Amino acid sequence: MNQIPPDSISHHWLASFLRVFFQWLYHPFAWMYDAVAAIVSFGEWQRWGQSVLPYMKGNHILELGHGPGHLAAKIVQNQNVFYTGLDESAQMSKLARRNNLFSPHASRIAWVRGISQHTPFAPCQFDTIVATFPTEYIFHPATLENCARILKADGSMVILLAVDFEKTSLRGVILK
Repeated sequence: MNQIPPDSISHHWLASFLRVFFQWLYHPFAWMYDAVAAIVSFGEWQRWGQSVLPYMKGNHILELGHGPGHLAAKIVQNQNVFYTGLDESAQMSKLARRNNLFSPHASRIAWVRGISQHTPFAPCQFDTIVATFPTEYIFHPATLENCARILKADGSMVILLAVDFEKTSLRGVILK
């Protein structure tokens, strides 16, 4: 009889747990997202997310998985930038709208419900696509194919994947 190594069992269990946890956190418990993010990051979550700002280029920015919409407010502080946030969670979209309701730049923010594998955007529409701490959807081949389709020829995709707690450094990817 073949036995599954114990470390692959624990990896499978952890991956399954995290999928369920994020499903609940992004949907029925979206109202808790900021508190959970603050706890797990020791209060650094928004600062870590904002670390992608120097890599933004162009006037049309798309954020995949916008969450509660905090990055949107920072991105549109530049007067010439138009921001689109895409998220499949109705609860996160509602939260993001509420968090940016009184922004003086709200007219340059658009919220779209959908998934990154099949976006409703025209080809070559965005200068930069950004995703901060994305879940496994970011590795789906259809996500990357769709992003390549909607990015302008000289556009870039900026992905903040993780934080190295020991070195307190950020790890990300910039795709051109």
